[in-house]
Amino acid sequence: MQFVADALPLLLVFATVALAVIAIGSFFTTDGSIQRRLEIGSAAEEGSIRARPTENWFYRSLIQPLQRYILPPDIQQRSTLRLWLLQGGYTAPSAPAVYYATRIMLGVGLPIVVGFLASFLARSVSSIVLLLVVSGIVGYTLPTFVVSRRVSHRQRLVRVGFPDALDMMLMCVEAGLGLDAAINRVGQEIRLPHPLLAEQFELLAAEIRAGKMRNEAFRAFSDRLGVEEVRAFISLLVQSEELGTNMADALRSMSEDMRQRRLLRAEELANMVSTKLSMVLALIIIPVLLAVIVSPAALIAVRNFMQLHASG
Repeated sequence: MQFVADALPLLLVFATVALAVIAIGSFFTTDGSIQRRLEIGSAAEEGSIRARPTENWFYRSLIQPLQRYILPPDIQQRSTLRLWLLQGGYTAPSAPAVYYATRIMLGVGLPIVVGFLASFLARSVSSIVLLLVVSGIVGYTLPTFVVSRRVSHRQRLVRVGFPDALDMMLMCVEAGLGLDAAINRVGQEIRLPHPLLAEQFELLAAEIRAGKMRNEAFRAFSDRLGVEEVRAFISLLVQSEELGTNMADALRSMSEDMRQRRLLRAEELANMVSTKLSMVLALIIIPVLLAVIVSPAALIAVRNFMQLHASG
C-alpha cells in the first residue's frame, strides 16, 4: 500500500503529461481536411470515392462523448469560434471541441505537473501557489495565443500573395478563359510561390465544380481567409456578375488597387525601421556606451575612496 501511495503522484503526472501531449499534437498541428476535400472532389469526377475516417481516435474516444459539455451553448459564439479556427487553418468539424478540450487539459494538467515539480524545488507554500496560478493561466491561454498567431501569419501571407494571384486571374480572363476556369488556373499556377492561396483557390474551384452556388462559394472563400482585400475582391466579383459588367475591367482596376495597397504597406514598414532601430539603440547600444564611458571614472573614484579609507 505504501508503494501505491508513493507511485500515485507519478502516475497522475504521467497521465496528465500524456493527455496534454496528445491534445497538443491533435490541435496545434494542421489537419488535412482541405486536402481530403480536394482528393474527394477529384475522386468524385473519376467515380472512385473511398471512405476515409475524418477524425482521430483522440477525438472519438475522449472529446466526442463530452462535446456537449465542452462547447459553449450560444450558437453565435460557436459560429464565431468556428470561423476563427477556419481562418487559422483548422478546418476539421471537430476543431472547436478539440480547441476547448486542449484549453481545459492544459489549464488543469500544467499546474499538476508544475505543482509536482515545485514540491521538490520550492521552499514556501506561497511560491508554490503562485506557480500553480501562473501555470494554470498560461496553459489555459496558450491555445488562444497559438491560434491568434497562426491567423495573423496566414493573413499576412494572403496579403502578400493576393496581388500576384489577382494579376494572374486578370491575364487568364483577358486570354479568354471563363471565371471558373481562371480560378482553377490561378490555383495551379501560384502553388509554388503562394501555396496557401493556391490551396484556397483550388478549394474554391472544387466547390463550384461540386455544384455550390458561385456567390456562396465566393463568400465562403472570403470568410476562410478573413482579409479585407479579399472581401473587397469578392464583393467586386459578385457585383460584376450581378450587373453584367466587363469582368476584365473590374479585375484590372482591382489589381491596380491591390498593387498600390501593397506598395503603401511596404512604405509603411520601411518608415517604421528607423523607429525600431532607435529602440534597439536605446535598449542595447546606449547602456554599453555609458558603461564604457563611466567605468574608468567609477574605478578611479573607488580607488581614491579606498586609499582615503586606508590612510584614515
